[in-house]
Amino acid sequence: MASDIRALAAMPDPYAKEGFLEKQGRGRTFKRHTPWQLRKFQLDPAKRELVYSADGHTRGSVSVAGCVVAKEPAKRFAFSLTLVAGDVLLLCAHDEADRLEWIAAIESSAKWDEVQAARKQLGDEERAAREAAELAQKQAATDRKEAAVRRAREAREKALEATQKARARIKADAPATSSEDANDVLATAVNAVAVAKYEEGLARKEASVVTRGTGAAASTATTKEEEEEEAPPLVGTTLQAELDKDEMKRGMRDARERAAREQEAARLEAAAARAAEEAKLEARAADIRRHRDLAADRSTKEAAAHDALEKQTMVHKRDKGEFDTRHKEMNDLIHLGDAEGGAASTIEDKLDRIRRDKGKVHHTARVVAPKDPYPEDEGWL
Repeated sequence: MASDIRALAAMPDPYAKEGFLEKQGRGRTFKRHTPWQLRKFQLDPAKRELVYSADGHTRGSVSVAGCVVAKEPAKRFAFSLTLVAGDVLLLCAHDEADRLEWIAAIESSAKWDEVQAARKQLGDEERAAREAAELAQKQAATDRKEAAVRRAREAREKALEATQKARARIKADAPATSSEDANDVLATAVNAVAVAKYEEGLARKEASVVTRGTGAAASTATTKEEEEEEAPPLVGTTLQAELDKDEMKRGMRDARERAAREQEAARLEAAAARAAEEAKLEARAADIRRHRDLAADRSTKEAAAHDALEKQTMVHKRDKGEFDTRHKEMNDLIHLGDAEGGAASTIEDKLDRIRRDKGKVHHTARVVAPKDPYPEDEGWL
């Protein structure tokens, strides 16, 4: 039964195939048998149908879902399709290889439901077996972890007890014990501590194996290899191994301190370079601000000078206009006096006033007054 399920699960998915076959039978029921006729057949895996045609026209189609395909001895290279409804379709290929290919292709579509069910059943069984195996592995790993932790705890207790006994013995036999005997006792205690550390390391490794979820066999093999590779070191009577370890620790500490100092020096150098760059940028910004202020001050002064010049020009134009107006009025008065025979004293007074106004305008506007049209030395008054 299991072999049949595996065989069904191993069958391929439905696939398309087309070619020429000889067919015996007529119509969809195939109850009336006729001589063999050559037809073109196409297998549609999506619809699971076998369509046959002649001269480019479809003559019919049958559903191959659930049908039974078998070799037919009635004719060489013939095979039959027993449909679900009970009808039988007789087909014939042109050679044995072609017949086997058609049988395999039609069976992939005919047994697709059974193949899917077999694959599902097989997948469920494999998943259940895998889950059971994983559960067994986890349980075994948990048991090994507990045993390793218990063994490490016992080893640590034994090591502590041996150390305490060694110290008590050295203290009790201090006058009669030589330095070599004391070293031997301490070496025994240190060996016990090393064994305890080794057992504790094994417990940690087995715990990590549990975390990774590896199998029991792989965990056992790994533990054996680690036991062979990392045997507990035995300390000599002079404790040279401990001294070498301390020396190595000091060297590593010195290297770390030296690296830290180098990093600090590099950091300070980078900070100094950054500060110098910032100072340079600040000085450049100050120069830019100073030049901007000077330009603004120069623009302000130029605007003030321009305003003063405009104001002076306006005053000059105003004074010149007043002078021209009075000069015209005086000319009009003179001509009027000539016409009406006015008194000379009155004209003289007006001329004096005009001359005074001319001098005042010349002094105020700083312009050259026009030539006096009535000078006194001409004597025409």
